[in-house]
Amino acid sequence: MWPSKWTKTAEELAKLLEHWDGAKAEVWEYSSHHGQLLIRFFREGTHASHSLYLLCKDCRTVHFQAYWLNMQVRVNLKSESGTSAHFVSDGDRLRVECGAVSAAQSDAFIHLGDQSKEVKQL
Repeated sequence: MWPSKWTKTAEELAKLLEHWDGAKAEVWEYSSHHGQLLIRFFREGTHASHSLYLLCKDCRTVHFQAYWLNMQVRVNLKSESGTSAHFVSDGDRLRVECGAVSAAQSDAFIHLGDQSKEVKQL
């Protein structure tokens, strides 16, 4: 089930990432063919499937550990000569350069193949 509400602004994204600071992180799916990376953030608790998903699209550079604790993901946007790049990082555990990044919370597990409509890009 693909979430219907993905972040549309950098402010929404920053607020969600701040809320989930300290959560566990795992690379949920990566498609080098489609240039997409889906990362799941979660906390142990009564509702194990409640998660934040971070979707990176048009990935140019990707480096990640499969799983890590105490996430502190940050997203920076750089615009140069008419093109923009998002830099997603969490120390040496995650480094991604991509064309678009968005996040959504979900109580159901999601997958890249579940995309039924285009995710709004920042």
